[in-house]
Amino acid sequence: MSVNRSGVRRGSTLVRSSLRPSIVACALLLPFSIPAFAATIIVDPAGGGDFTAIQPAIDAARPGDDILVKPGEYVSDRPVRLGAKAITVTSERGPEETTIRLAEPAPDVTHRCVVLFEGGDAGSPVLAGVRL
Repeated sequence: MSVNRSGVRRGSTLVRSSLRPSIVACALLLPFSIPAFAATIIVDPAGGGDFTAIQPAIDAARPGDDILVKPGEYVSDRPVRLGAKAITVTSERGPEETTIRLAEPAPDVTHRCVVLFEGGDAGSPVLAGVRL
């Protein structure tokens, strides 16, 4: 072990203990610096996915998530609301095999649409490959 000019011992124990606060600080900040990974949420009317309906999948999605919609006809009693989340809703096989429709025409004109894109500038939802 050596002693520097100020009389402080320089040894591996001293060096290791001086690094502890830095290591602890890095360990505490690490979860905040790692970006969240986007999930792929599967919607399958036959029950083979995460959800059987589109709206609950949208409600559960986080920004950046992809929602993959399996072929089928998705009937809703109210418009599907995409909101302002930056998510992507895409059909697996295109509009020829994937349809979203209302159960009955809504008597209120404001509810006659099948899908609503609403919200502010928080995100840009995408809907692709479905027939409305």
